[in-house]
Amino acid sequence: MSDEKVIAAIEAFDKDSNEDIIAIIKEKSGEILHFSSYGVIVRHRENTLYVLPFDDSTALFSYIDEKTSLFSVRGDVFAKKMLSHFSLEMSEPCYFYIYRGERKGVDETLFYPVPLSDAALVSSQYRHHSDLESIKRAINENRIFGLYENSELVAFSGFHEEGSMGMLEVFPSYRRKGYGMMMEEYVINRAMELGRVPFCDVYISNEASIALQEKLFLERAESLHWWMWRK
Repeated sequence: MSDEKVIAAIEAFDKDSNEDIIAIIKEKSGEILHFSSYGVIVRHRENTLYVLPFDDSTALFSYIDEKTSLFSVRGDVFAKKMLSHFSLEMSEPCYFYIYRGERKGVDETLFYPVPLSDAALVSSQYRHHSDLESIKRAINENRIFGLYENSELVAFSGFHEEGSMGMLEVFPSYRRKGYGMMMEEYVINRAMELGRVPFCDVYISNEASIALQEKLFLERAESLHWWMWRK
């Protein structure tokens, strides 16, 4: 099967909801494990499967291996069936946002790649991740950027491994200054420079992030994304 054929099928089914899978295929950062009339399964790196069913049947279950520990699943009915069938865990579904507008006009001279010397600081401030080694890997892969004031790191954001925007944090004493919005604008521009449609997952209960995406004119895709993992 050709990458182009798989991408064309995904785009015909629901392009907006699956720009992350399309990016993985285009950037060759993953492997297409299955493609048929049932749907698409793509492996990203070693332990993450992206599962896109084309209907609500469970036909794709037989193509999901027992070694994978993390899953990004589309289709509400299918996702709930998969959660039960494989006895997986999850927190809550995510809205998927994409940006198809022009470059943002943020002053890019205020931002720099975060140096490795700030890894511990980033890890301590990031509310959703405390794994220092993962932060170091992201810094070494040039995926985390910082906003500096008087040479002091006051906010950071960047890309998760699969290319989605995220990891946005503004240090407590610097909040309510618009730094979060500036930070995401900068990351949007970086994604566009990479030839990628900027995208991100947002938990459906995260009202602050939802408001930010709307303020920045990101569009919410139709399908929810369900992140699951083995118990």
